[in-house]
Amino acid sequence: MALGAARDGSGSTAGRGGVMSFFLVGGIAFAALGVFLLLSGSEVGGTVGLTFTSIGVIWTLVALGLRGFYRGMHRRAQAEQQLFETGRRAVAVVEGVETTGMVLNNVNQQIVLQLRVQPPGEPEFAHRRRMFVPFHGIPRTGDLIDVAYDPADPSKVALATDWRSNTGGGRLLLFRRPDHADETAAGAQPRRDPVLDQLERLDRLRQSGTLTYAEFEAQKARILAGGDA
Repeated sequence: MALGAARDGSGSTAGRGGVMSFFLVGGIAFAALGVFLLLSGSEVGGTVGLTFTSIGVIWTLVALGLRGFYRGMHRRAQAEQQLFETGRRAVAVVEGVETTGMVLNNVNQQIVLQLRVQPPGEPEFAHRRRMFVPFHGIPRTGDLIDVAYDPADPSKVALATDWRSNTGGGRLLLFRRPDHADETAAGAQPRRDPVLDQLERLDRLRQSGTLTYAEFEAQKARILAGGDA
């Protein structure tokens, strides 16, 4: 399953706004045309009008749903950043990583992380997190992630993230191997996939309007087939 849409950097607001406006304006237009046809009184007009009205309602609900989804994502990111700055620090061990099959903006995979948080001098506890991360930044079992948690409510855990990164709605986790304590995912060049870098670049061009959707899809297919953009 894929979710379309938006970026979290300077182009994210425009990207999200463009998608939501498309569905909202389209929904209103379909609904208005449908009502007009329904009021025409003809049998054909009534059938087509009902169809258009239904499409308009669905598109409007999609626009409202997208707005709620991205607003919720933004609020959660802000709250987690604040918790990471003010909470009690610890190290978490990745005990499991599952993929859900959901993709966001062609560059982010939704995963479910199973973590074992190890606070210094305190009992360990488990934490489960569902989140979007770029394909090249998916941790593996055994990796270590710096975290911060609320001692009054250990269920609230913030993960070390490159907050400056722009990964099309995903989160770039900063993790390290147990035998490379000074390395993070952001600095580990061998984990960078040139194909995914090209896809991210293409998506930025599509979001900025430099490429049409058809051009984006054509170049993406060429990259996935082994060519260059």
